[in-house]
Amino acid sequence: MACLQVDRILFVQTLLYFVIVITGLATSISSGLTRNEYGGLCILYGNASCSDSGLVVMGGRASICTFITAINLLVCVFYAFICGCYHAYYVHRSKIIVRSIYKLWLKTLLLSTTLVTLLVLVSAGTLTVGLSMWCSMLQEVSQCQSLNATCGSVGGSISLIWKERGHSYHYSSTYYDQYYVALTSCWVSVAVWFVHLALYIRHLVHQCQMDRSYQEPFTNDLFDSFT
Repeated sequence: MACLQVDRILFVQTLLYFVIVITGLATSISSGLTRNEYGGLCILYGNASCSDSGLVVMGGRASICTFITAINLLVCVFYAFICGCYHAYYVHRSKIIVRSIYKLWLKTLLLSTTLVTLLVLVSAGTLTVGLSMWCSMLQEVSQCQSLNATCGSVGGSISLIWKERGHSYHYSSTYYDQYYVALTSCWVSVAVWFVHLALYIRHLVHQCQMDRSYQEPFTNDLFDSFT
């Protein structure tokens, strides 16, 4: 007889994957918009010094911002979307096939989720440290113009002269708000990936227990046949 009950844990995992897609998009778009405002330059881990015309900024490596955007696009958007669709398919099958969740490639998913979680954790940590260093630098050097500005509270706009290209850009608190959205979304993604990791470990342990329970009667019957 068909089982009409949906696997609840599998359904929750499906929803969580699409939550990661949303947070990944938020991180990628927010960090990309902020970088675009500076002509493709990266403010993370940047240094600055005072001058008569404004703050001369030596930005961080562009590869840092590229890494953060790429990881969130590839892992938190495309990979999570594929996994979400894959799990949604098994949610549908769980209405028909009992315990269909144990037909998933649990070990493969556990290994890939572990790798993905580490990558997203590294990107979140890189973004956190880089933004913190930028904010500390901005607060220190802005005092030479008597602005006493912080990342989230800038009186007017600060003129930034990029040493690499000689262009002048204006920094305002809206740029910090965009990076704050990216930072928050990235850490939400990390938390949800850890939830997935815990659920996969739970599934794998449960599967091992199920396999053991199926093997014990067969082993006992085989032993009884020889006695």
